[in-house]
Amino acid sequence: MFLVVQHTVRDDNAWKAVYDAHESVRARYGTPGHTIYREADKPNDVTVFNLLESRARAEELARDP
Repeated sequence: MFLVVQHTVRDDNAWKAVYDAHESVRARYGTPGHTIYREADKPNDVTVFNLLESRARAEELARDP
């Protein structure tokens, strides 16, 4: 199951630092990995595919503030 998140960020490098700092949050929900895509012409347009073991776990992660 993938939880896909798409958004535009102000600064892709600053966003990535914050995303990386929350690895422990994703781990709590059993996320074994993720893939991040950024547009070549628009690096601030970010799409993240978070791999999770089930839909229930994906929904729990999505609800976490």
